[in-house]
Amino acid sequence: MGSRVASALAGRPTSTPAGVSGIAGRTPLTAVTRPLVPALLTPGPALAFGPGGVGLFLTVHDPESGTEVDPSSCTEVPAIIEPPSLVWGVLAPDGAYPDGPRELDATALIGLTGDLLRGWDADVRALVDAADPASAAFFGFHAADPDADFTPWPAGAVTALGDAVHAMPPTGGMAAATAIRDADLLAEELALVQAGTSTIPLAVHRYQRRMAAYAGEAVRTSLQPLRWIERLATPAGTRAARIALPTLAAAARLGRAFTWTGD
Repeated sequence: MGSRVASALAGRPTSTPAGVSGIAGRTPLTAVTRPLVPALLTPGPALAFGPGGVGLFLTVHDPESGTEVDPSSCTEVPAIIEPPSLVWGVLAPDGAYPDGPRELDATALIGLTGDLLRGWDADVRALVDAADPASAAFFGFHAADPDADFTPWPAGAVTALGDAVHAMPPTGGMAAATAIRDADLLAEELALVQAGTSTIPLAVHRYQRRMAAYAGEAVRTSLQPLRWIERLATPAGTRAARIALPTLAAAARLGRAFTWTGD
């Protein structure tokens, strides 16, 4: 996203503002805050939407409960075990933010998040209010056109990967994974060059062609939640959500943590 190299290669920006932005932060899990965490997060992350086009992502990050690698096996470099926390991110249409949200300090961003979540469950709002101010940050989302040519330049010694060519909002949970897939694919093609069975232009050409086969779908998947936000942000969408969302939440056993109170 915003890569000068990719923009110079393409002769144009490779992405545009998505119309939705976010504020994210972390809330330390303590004896006070842990009981407020919704039980629905036990199986994994959750993404919920409410009237006005406001969405909220929540996930528990708790390395202390167990890690994939035994910390005692880290002998050359000491293991770093982060304290448990609730990672949250609010999503809203750009028009819901005041002018210059990037200029707000962390405390102001947490306060703004509370304003955006007015009417949401009290426990959820209390969790956001208890966030570590140093963790709060504003993010303006960009997205590439999933139907465009991601790499409209001749294959040569310079190319790009990740958000530089196929920027997508985090709402699909696929941006970092897609960038890693790009890197693995490019490395695979370059290994053939090292082996003497390919050339740099051919390796880059094959990488760009193979990358395009999956990147477009990843962008489309990530943009879909933004379409829901846009619909819920309209007056008609807000009215419908105030009527339907509490019923749907109860039917799906989402629990009080994401039930709109109608305030």
